[in-house]
Amino acid sequence: MVIVKYFICLILCSNMTFGVIIRVKSEAFQVLKGVTDRPEVSLVKLREIKCKIDRKNNVQDRVKNTVSVNDVVRIIEGPCRGKQGPVEHIYKGVLFIYDRHHLQHAGFICAKSQSCVAVVKEIVPLVMAMKINGLVDIHFLFLMNNHFDHADIDFSFDTAN
Repeated sequence: MVIVKYFICLILCSNMTFGVIIRVKSEAFQVLKGVTDRPEVSLVKLREIKCKIDRKNNVQDRVKNTVSVNDVVRIIEGPCRGKQGPVEHIYKGVLFIYDRHHLQHAGFICAKSQSCVAVVKEIVPLVMAMKINGLVDIHFLFLMNNHFDHADIDFSFDTAN
């Protein structure tokens, strides 16, 4: 089944544009293209898809943090400034970010890596330093756990100390 294979994946089109499939229509796919100035959605037929892109690239954000797929970033510049979410795809320095609060384009936002900062990577070292020095209280950790949707960060601490 072709539809399942291509849904919500990064593709390269025959005219060398790239984008994320956000919706499947009867005759074509709706694709959010990798244009960072403004959201650009186009209909792409199956025969126009050159290949699926499965690269696991790393890029640098505005402050030179390494950003990879599944890292949480915040957009600090451009039309979607202030939005944040996990990076789903990276290609040619362009990030495709999923924001569950963004109602258009199936929740996907396209932004340049230099217009973003890694959220988790800027907070975790600070929290760990505070935890070691005994400066973190239970209310702060509760707020931090509720702020992040990803369970890959452990903000808990040992109460025996």
